[in-house]
Amino acid sequence: MPFSLLLFISLFSSCSEDHDAPIITGVRKIEKADSLFKEAYPGQMIVVVGQNFYDVTNLYINNRSVSYNTNYVTPTSIIVTIPKTITTVGEDPSLPAQIRLETEHGIATYDFHVNSPAPELTGYTVEYNSAGELEPGQDIEINGKNIYEVQEIYLSETYPSDNLDNSADPLVKHAITDYMVNESHTAIKGKLPQTLIDRGYLVVKCWSTRVVLDFRRKRPVEPTITEIYPESPVLGEKVTIKGKDLTELDHITLGNNEYLVWDAVTNEDATEITFDMPIASVNQETLTVVLETGEKSMPFCQKKYMLIDFDTFGEKSWGGTDLAKYDYNTELSYAPAGSGRFVGLEGTSAVGVGWFGPMVLGSVNDISTDIIPAETPISKIQIRFEYYVGEPLLPGTVLYVKYPDGVEKAYDFATDETGKWCTFSAPLSDLTDKTTYGEFATIFSHSAAWNINNAEAVNVIRFYADNLRLYVEE
Repeated sequence: MPFSLLLFISLFSSCSEDHDAPIITGVRKIEKADSLFKEAYPGQMIVVVGQNFYDVTNLYINNRSVSYNTNYVTPTSIIVTIPKTITTVGEDPSLPAQIRLETEHGIATYDFHVNSPAPELTGYTVEYNSAGELEPGQDIEINGKNIYEVQEIYLSETYPSDNLDNSADPLVKHAITDYMVNESHTAIKGKLPQTLIDRGYLVVKCWSTRVVLDFRRKRPVEPTITEIYPESPVLGEKVTIKGKDLTELDHITLGNNEYLVWDAVTNEDATEITFDMPIASVNQETLTVVLETGEKSMPFCQKKYMLIDFDTFGEKSWGGTDLAKYDYNTELSYAPAGSGRFVGLEGTSAVGVGWFGPMVLGSVNDISTDIIPAETPISKIQIRFEYYVGEPLLPGTVLYVKYPDGVEKAYDFATDETGKWCTFSAPLSDLTDKTTYGEFATIFSHSAAWNINNAEAVNVIRFYADNLRLYVEE
């Protein structure tokens, strides 16, 4: 081979392997070439872009060697997934927040931040003075987890929205500057600023995101619930929660998150909350009122006090006459929407007819003294049930309630309140001369009855009933 040709081949080979040092110009998403960014999360796939990515030997993120597929390396890019287990700068501040690319021709670095897990705050702990207020400069402890790389902490009367129009609604910050994060990154101890707001927000801004807590200078007043009426409603019935300091309602939870009620209404003096029963039953038998000032739970829809609900306890036995049909709701013509099975009577009363609407119930659930203590005074027990009237009941209408068998009480029952479920409530002492529940429990007869009649006028009667039960006053 001629010497000149050999020299040419040698020079060509040397030039083809002589590359400049690499340069990293940015990091982008795989699917978008113009999506450059300076931070990402563990587990995220990124594209490192630049120049002279020839003969790559190592790639480091936060000083950790990161594996990559050589098939995805080009002279201007390299695809890599940030390890899910990578140690972040938030966890170890001594680490360099950078990407380092090593080739046989040099080293390139690029400032890049791998975000720590987003912070989660559970609340804050403070001590109120004797007047129930916070004071400037006093201690505060903010609790949570993943509290890494705190950038600032402040109080503000304005919610710190990213879209805040600062010219129309300026964000005034009252900074908490004297603070320290514990080693486990689960708490911040600091001191409140000298300027305190009455109501607003406590903001903790970390590198990865911002977390906002409600803040109030005065200690919240703990709500009180005294009664839920009715305590065993049917579907669609209006329920009233009575108490005090029922302010700033968020929602009501039925059971163990079985249903959340968002449209409940609080009255002006915050002593009552009302809502329409949205579901047929509550398996966990609790109701929780969730307020900004706290939560309160009460027993709700308890089966243990139920005598007859026609689903779990009791059944239709016999009743009705030639003038009225007595049956389950599914067999009646005008029965309202309700929950499960209930009974009703449909017909037209006649003047002088006294035996019109008997509705006899069998297989009553006898409630033992293990549930209602024997020493409970009868004066503290009520008999209740839900009823629905489809047509106005004229003067002269009488409702007879019988429980236990042989003991009957008549109640005037004329009403023009129709088209909704309501609660009937009467003292159990109306039906017995016993003074304690223990004495009363000895006369159980496993049956009960209703009888509705109007012997004074011709009256279209559409009467429906459900959930016969006892109610024990606290």
